[in-house]
Formats: sequence, structure tokens, C-alpha cells
Amino acid sequence: MEKTMRLILATLLLACAMPAAAADRYSGHYQRECGPHVCELRMLPSGRDSWHLKWTATDPRDHTLTPVCEFETEVELGSAVVGGTTVTGIAVGEAQGRPFGVFDLDPGRVSISSSWEACTGLAPKGIYESVGDE
Repeated sequence: MEKTMRLILATLLLACAMPAAAADRYSGHYQRECGPHVCELRMLPSGRDSWHLKWTATDPRDHTLTPVCEFETEVELGSAVVGGTTVTGIAVGEAQGRPFGVFDLDPGRVSISSSWEACTGLAPKGIYESVGDE
């Protein structure tokens, strides 16, 4: 009985000493309206604390759903300066040589913070809602 209790105690101490794996707050398929277009964001895990991000804007009136604007890049947990304040623990990356950050909001919502347009009149900045894939 004493050996069993020691084993349980040792296991519990080891489990408490190891950091818990962080839940993946970013992976998913998100979208939002952006003017007459629909902007979509797909984030797939590409490593520990990193994701492959694909952003597209499509015209929903075009039944081919060919993107009118798009970019792909890698993002990873890091830090960014937002409004003069350094924010850590967000997904950061660059697209077309310009920086941006992805913030996790509530479950099923993310926000892209950027100050540039991916194409004329189309900016990735905004709040995206999760979309259930078929």
C-alpha cells in the first residue's frame, strides 16, 4: 500500500510539474463580410505554436468562387506592437512583406490586426467567425 501511495504521489507531482499543452486557439476555417466580398481565413497547424494561414476574398455573385485576392503565409506565436503597446502570445506573421497579428477572441472567433490592403480596397483586418466545414 505504501509503495502504491508513493507511486501515485510521484506521478501526481510529475504531472503538476509539466506544463499543460496549450489548446490550439487558432486552427480553423473563418469568414467575414468585407464589402461586397466574403473574406475567408484558414489556419492549419504547421508545427508547435505555428500555423499555415491562407486568406482569400471572393465575390459571392461569381459562382466559380475564384478568389479576387489572396495570400498565404506562416504565422507563429510571438509579440507585436499594437497602438504603441507590445502584445505577446498572439499569432504574428508577414504577408507581402507587411506585418500583421491574429488575436484569438472567444471560441470560434479570431481578429486580424493589420494596417494595409492585400489588394486595392481589400484588407484582411477584421473579426472572423468560425465556419463549419461540410
